[in-house]
Amino acid sequence: MQPLKAFEDTVASWPRISVYSHRFGGREFRFANAEVGHVHDGGIVDIPFPRSIRDALLTEGLLKSISGFQFRVDYISRSKQQ
Repeated sequence: MQPLKAFEDTVASWPRISVYSHRFGGREFRFANAEVGHVHDGGIVDIPFPRSIRDALLTEGLLKSISGFQFRVDYISRSKQQ
């Protein structure tokens, strides 16, 4: 199974999560009617985090910021980097 499909299937299995096409390509994940994140076709995952969590994840090296969004961290899937 492709890594992005496996990622989508995992997130889609969570309670009350639904998956839709994202307006800029890729797949969007919603909890009820609210978007909780999306994955681009190239493997970049956008997930909005509160600043404290974002900063902690960046400090630990678990995420890589590649955009200027104040409360968003973009993550390039490890499978694409390897």
